[in-house]
Amino acid sequence: MDDVKGYVLVEDHDRLATGTRFRGRYLIIDEIGASAFGAVYRAEDEATGYRVALRLLPHQLASTFQTACAGERGRLIAEASA
Repeated sequence: MDDVKGYVLVEDHDRLATGTRFRGRYLIIDEIGASAFGAVYRAEDEATGYRVALRLLPHQLASTFQTACAGERGRLIAEASA
């Protein structure tokens, strides 16, 4: 992932196919990996031209993530970025 310039955590979304344009800005290049905690995609941020990694949380985790306190949310983001 040396070519990835940034990381975007996306809450509450289903899996995406290669070539899909996500939220009008990110073009999905390929899936890097997936687990019960979500999927990670290599994508191009068409606004900046950078390659980024998108982590999509499954619906059941997204609701938990959204209700976490600020400190816990920071910890979850750090874990998701690892």
